[in-house]
Amino acid sequence: MAEEKSAKYLAKIFMDATDAIIVENLEGEVIDANQAAEKAYGWSRDELIGKPIKQVVPDSRYAHADELLQRCVAGELVKDVETERVTRAGDTVWVLLTLSLLTDLDGEAVAIASYAKDITRLKGEAAARDRMATVFMDATDAIIIEDLEGVVLDVNHAAEEAYGWSRDELIGKPIKKIIPEFRHESADELLQRCVAGGDVRNVEVVRVGRSGFAFQASGTKLVPSVRLVGLLTDD
Repeated sequence: MAEEKSAKYLAKIFMDATDAIIVENLEGEVIDANQAAEKAYGWSRDELIGKPIKQVVPDSRYAHADELLQRCVAGELVKDVETERVTRAGDTVWVLLTLSLLTDLDGEAVAIASYAKDITRLKGEAAARDRMATVFMDATDAIIIEDLEGVVLDVNHAAEEAYGWSRDELIGKPIKKIIPEFRHESADELLQRCVAGGDVRNVEVVRVGRSGFAFQASGTKLVPSVRLVGLLTDD
């Protein structure tokens, strides 16, 4: 009776898990699938059971799927592998995949459980960040990002060229490193105006390069989308 209750509890945990779980035999044929897998891939449990696991694998990932299966059968821990899966509608989704080898009471391998977490949105956000990072670094204007205390968080290539310091030499240093002392008070005023929500654009400022040479520039401070992260300075 206790074993029967335990089996029911495990079955419920399996079916209600938030990760898409598919259990396949050692030949890659689906034995079971939970509700999250039905939702993730678009096939019903009955439509998946008895079919090859490759029904949810893009053609381009067949060899990779075989490799992961063999690694798992060999006893290797296959955890958090980024790969692709395909839905019934033909859409490709990115997943973080973990494979678990299931054994019988004698310790013999009998099946493999695959746990898939959809990371498609996160991959898209990462790609967008990469694109923005490229735009930032390759911009022709000298751009410095500082926090609300005036400490440099990042600089682009144009800023390195304009001021003469490398990115590593500027990050973590006060923004006033590139501001002549007689302009510190003015810099503080511009920062406070920006923090207060003011739109500070096209202000004539004086900056100083690593060589000590001071020069005039047109400065702009814009409050970014996340205001408490930092300030964008375009000098």
